[in-house]
Amino acid sequence: MCYVAQDYHVHTRYSHDVEIGSFWDYCVIAEENGIQLGFLDHFDVQKFQKPDYPLSESRITRYLENFDEVKASYPEITIGLEINYDPGQQEELALFLNDHRKEFDRYVVAVHAVFGGSVTVRSGLECLLRRYPFSEIEGEYFKTLRSAILFGLFDGVAHPDVIYRYVNDLVAPKPEYDSEVLSTGKLCKSYGLMMELNIKGIYHPVGRTYPAPLIVKELLRDGVNFFVGSDSHSLMDFSRMKNKIIEMSRFLRKGENVTKEKTS
Repeated sequence: MCYVAQDYHVHTRYSHDVEIGSFWDYCVIAEENGIQLGFLDHFDVQKFQKPDYPLSESRITRYLENFDEVKASYPEITIGLEINYDPGQQEELALFLNDHRKEFDRYVVAVHAVFGGSVTVRSGLECLLRRYPFSEIEGEYFKTLRSAILFGLFDGVAHPDVIYRYVNDLVAPKPEYDSEVLSTGKLCKSYGLMMELNIKGIYHPVGRTYPAPLIVKELLRDGVNFFVGSDSHSLMDFSRMKNKIIEMSRFLRKGENVTKEKTS
């Protein structure tokens, strides 16, 4: 099949915050729209030993078997993990990542919390803002993200500036051009990590992709590699974003082609 787009960030019911959506369900919609899929369910090493966690140690074998069953019919799908990063859990995380390296196509890191509180959930950020100025939370977020890149076991970075999710809501408006994101992108290039062009931010208060297209264009010129992710947490999410997935895939291809022309 000829694919017109890619989406390498889709969550199934194996993610803790998803109730409905199987590998099969997504593949049917993706094939109808010419979208190549990469599954990226949530993984947290701190919860790996808990039997009720969707990707617990007791369930991960069945998870991979379930994927392989679907891959037999849709051979171009890929599988990865969106891995929650905590600098204090590096040893345990390294053991898991090394043990399962051959079973996954990619490990993508995400920072969801700093100072013990969530930055991607409204109530969590509200609590943090009662204790710290946003500039301090922002600084700690990018410090943690850089630590994850330097950790050396990840293949990509999910929603690199999701810290800005509540800009225009809980946080004052902020220019799209951001030096922290630029420096993070250049660090990704140095360590061979891809960055995600995450569509979900368009539907958040910030109202734009993670990162903003302006930043993506500059990083593409600098040779940073990107992949498109819808961050779908339901079939409804995926269906409503399918046109954006195609649009952003074309946007990346155009940027990559311009970069190649300039360097050839």
